Amino acid sequence: MIDTDEIASPVLPGLVYEVKLSYRTGRPQLVYSRPVSHTPDSIRMAVDRGFIGAKHHLPRAIKKLIRQRANVVSDWLNLPDATHHHAPINEPYASLLWLEVSSRRQNQKILTELIRNGLNQQQAELYLQCYGVDASSRLAALPQTALPFVKDQATVLRLQASEFAERTTSPLELLLWLQDQGDRGLTLCDRIEIPPRLRDALNICIENQWVRADEKNVQLTSHAMLQSRLREKLESLTANFFPTYSDLEIEFAYSRLAGLSGWGTMDFYSLLPQLVNQRIVMVSYSSMAELAELIEQYSALVQTVHWNPPQIAAYSEQRACALAKWLPYEEIAPFYQTVPHHRGHTGQSRIVIDFDQFTLSDLVVLLEQVGKEDQLILICHHAAEPCALSRRFHLEQLRQYFHTVTLDRSPGLPEVPPAAGDAQIDEAIGHGYTIISDDIEVVEQINSRRKFAGPLKLVTPDGDYSKHQPVLFQPRGARSFDSFIGIIISTSDRGLMVNVAGNVRQLTKEFVSVCHTSKAYAIDVFDAARVGINRGVLLTSHHHGVAEYLRETGTEIVRHYALPAPSSNAKTPSGQRITPLVEGQY
Repeated sequence: MIDTDEIASPVLPGLVYEVKLSYRTGRPQLVYSRPVSHTPDSIRMAVDRGFIGAKHHLPRAIKKLIRQRANVVSDWLNLPDATHHHAPINEPYASLLWLEVSSRRQNQKILTELIRNGLNQQQAELYLQCYGVDASSRLAALPQTALPFVKDQATVLRLQASEFAERTTSPLELLLWLQDQGDRGLTLCDRIEIPPRLRDALNICIENQWVRADEKNVQLTSHAMLQSRLREKLESLTANFFPTYSDLEIEFAYSRLAGLSGWGTMDFYSLLPQLVNQRIVMVSYSSMAELAELIEQYSALVQTVHWNPPQIAAYSEQRACALAKWLPYEEIAPFYQTVPHHRGHTGQSRIVIDFDQFTLSDLVVLLEQVGKEDQLILICHHAAEPCALSRRFHLEQLRQYFHTVTLDRSPGLPEVPPAAGDAQIDEAIGHGYTIISDDIEVVEQINSRRKFAGPLKLVTPDGDYSKHQPVLFQPRGARSFDSFIGIIISTSDRGLMVNVAGNVRQLTKEFVSVCHTSKAYAIDVFDAARVGINRGVLLTSHHHGVAEYLRETGTEIVRHYALPAPSSNAKTPSGQRITPLVEGQY
């Protein structure tokens, strides 16, 4: 075995090199290599040993012809462009061999550039496999994309054009730290909270507009843009006049509705005026049956007062199908498939179920579809909000600013489940159950300690995955499909074969490239709800009542265990204000 980690030029099978070896350590070490042209002898050896043409299953007659015409075949393969030259062997084998060698030369050039920028050959090959012919430009533009391929995260890429090439602290480390804080609900960080070893990178991040900062606070630019955009949309939505109905008008509409429908009583009659007369209103529920009844009565009432039927937006397509059983007469669709409001149309009521699952970017996408005359009803499960770490600060703002309707049911205190250990967790994973937890650190620990020694089947910017590993696929960017968990089966030229809830799906390379991926032995509560996990084992350290929420979304909790609560005090969630500063300025 020859060690190639420290050389500046890669060595690929099927190509020919001039090399220099060192035996000073007793182990052959490649200290120099330079690609050279194929010779007749190298062509014969490469074909005989399968370095060239093996995947094309060359017939014996073609192999014999290559040996006989090795001189002209080597000249043919060395051509930079063989389009206008006569092939020395039968087609399509001549073109296939030339394309194979040409592709390897192109990879040689790209890998050389990647190695110059700080990756070793193994890391560079994985990076090239992920990003293809754009790998060099991708690494130069976004050096942080190399992180999943670099096992030692302290490694700093030696980018020639980088201003921070000689620094001991990579700006990427600071960006990842800020992102990790954001995942825990701290989207706005105090300067003094930044670890001392990362503070040197702050100025570089500010100069490149990767973060925004003032004398006290620091925030990722992506978080700042989302939160300010959300505030602008809410200000725009609350600026226009919203018509309200008097008690007499609602009572008259109710009497007409009762006469038409035959309803003797409406259980939520006292709550309906609060829903009808608010531009934006929050609803908290704990029973899907009660919520469905409230929506039915509200829908009937608003149509009686001459509104259009409400449009119900669910978070996912599978959730929309499940809600159709509760609300068979309502229009329900995933929020990313709902029809945007068109100017000139009258206002419409938009009901958002599963609002607790929405990220800030999801909410911005949703509000882009809402017209200035529309009404917005945001519905959350009472047990879900405490688990929404990355969104709790903003959910609390919305609840305090806008009117909130709480259904009358008073849920009791949840029972504390039995304690769990590593044995119970390993047993559950061994039986094929997905672990669901309200603690993001528990999720990360479980996923990080599950290792596979088999060959890699999938490499993405987010990590590498082996056969039989469960992978969570989520949209990267604006949501356009439902998240899902796929267990890797195999790979082929057509793409990746995965098992999704018992069904085999083939994922193309183009589809995988627009996905964010992560191991899915364990996932958090909201990912479980978004995916629509059928069965799982729940581990809770803070909010044991979340089991009720998961059951309401259709997940069967096979077993529920308690984990020790963290000894450290949780930090208060932070972020920008997203509620309107001044209403009526649009």
